[in-house]
Amino acid sequence: GEGVEYHGMWYGGTQTHMCQQLAPDYVMRNFTILKEHGIELRGTYLDVFSIVAPEECEHPWHRMTREQSAQARLRCFDWVIANGILLSSEEAMDWAMPSLMYVHHAPFTVVNPGKDYVGGEPNGLRLPLFNLVYHDCLVTPWYLVKDGSFGLAAGEDGFLHCLLNAGAAYLPIEPNETDVARYKTV
Repeated sequence: GEGVEYHGMWYGGTQTHMCQQLAPDYVMRNFTILKEHGIELRGTYLDVFSIVAPEECEHPWHRMTREQSAQARLRCFDWVIANGILLSSEEAMDWAMPSLMYVHHAPFTVVNPGKDYVGGEPNGLRLPLFNLVYHDCLVTPWYLVKDGSFGLAAGEDGFLHCLLNAGAAYLPIEPNETDVARYKTV
């Protein structure tokens, strides 16, 4: 429609983002249908809810401010948790911290990152803010590789960051001996 922002960021063709005012109804509906079909979820990953910036919506049926967008996402998170399901989303964001239990990653910012946000130069001091503030309530995994970790500057080692931050570790689908040894150390 007119005024709708389209992109092709992910597989599957042209996409747009759903207005978050509608998201709680869809989350409740979909999770309820899964339960009715005997699928008891113990955990879920609501992808992009905590990485895509809160958005405004100008649709005349459901106008929404950025604050309302974040609140709608939090309603989704809180409903999932109230139903006994562990909650994860993509990145640690301050507005989402009351609900998040674990995230896919919490990278540092880098200047001029390469493909897939790998490499580049450090952007400021490397302070693990989310780990320092939320360590007891947020599980943050790390890729255990050097010069290939998402959100780390060139030359930084995800394994060392994982140890320093007492984080969880990612193990590749087809790990080599070094991957397994590093994973066991973590």
